[in-house]
Amino acid sequence: MLITKHMDTSARRRAAGDRARHVQALSFQTNRRKLIVSRINNHHLFRSIKVIDHFSIDVTNIEESLAWYRAVLKPLGYEVKFEVDQDVRVVALGESKERYGSLYLVESKRKKACDPRPHFCFRATSEEQVKAFLTAAIKAGGMGNRTPGYKVESGFHAAFVYDPDGYNVEATHYIKK
Repeated sequence: MLITKHMDTSARRRAAGDRARHVQALSFQTNRRKLIVSRINNHHLFRSIKVIDHFSIDVTNIEESLAWYRAVLKPLGYEVKFEVDQDVRVVALGESKERYGSLYLVESKRKKACDPRPHFCFRATSEEQVKAFLTAAIKAGGMGNRTPGYKVESGFHAAFVYDPDGYNVEATHYIKK
């Protein structure tokens, strides 16, 4: 603590200003922390920001996988965007509003899927879309992952299924609080 008894007037003002700036800085830091915590707690507000442009997976039978993903992603608004068949056949699927695809199915020359198999998730806009995704996946020959395949967990609805190559595919809808 500053002793201001023996200070001249200008020194007292400087000291008071320093204390005020210090209190302001602490207040700013506290408010900043509160804002960050608020953003973390309300993360669903930031889910509309797209960070990953696209990803590709190796598939053993492109016709079977294409039929499966077409059926499963249709309830989420996905469609075939383009196909390329040069050395390797590639099919891109994406949301109808997108120009390019976000999921690329690549016919594997090795005739085996990626190992280890990644898990990936598609965003749904409603609980009904998640249920339609699960229904379409099972109907198309997918296998439910996590009985009964549809979970309501803290803050979201999700359905998990295995595709024909054993990839763990999920559809999720985040509940806005």
